[in-house]
Amino acid sequence: ISTVGAGDSMVGALALGIEKSFDLEELIRLSTATSAASVMTSGTEPGDMKVIKELSEKVVFSYL
Repeated sequence: ISTVGAGDSMVGALALGIEKSFDLEELIRLSTATSAASVMTSGTEPGDMKVIKELSEKVVFSYL
């Protein structure tokens, strides 16, 4: 497990979501899941897309 690249993965997912006009909830789910998936790999390997999809369904989102 490595935290290297977690922030970069999150920013990359945010950029992708913005480019694709995702709504706020989709942006938060994707970026959080992508960051979490990246810390589940060794070294600087990116998160697996299957894992990202599974994690995004588990992200709890609510407005404050």
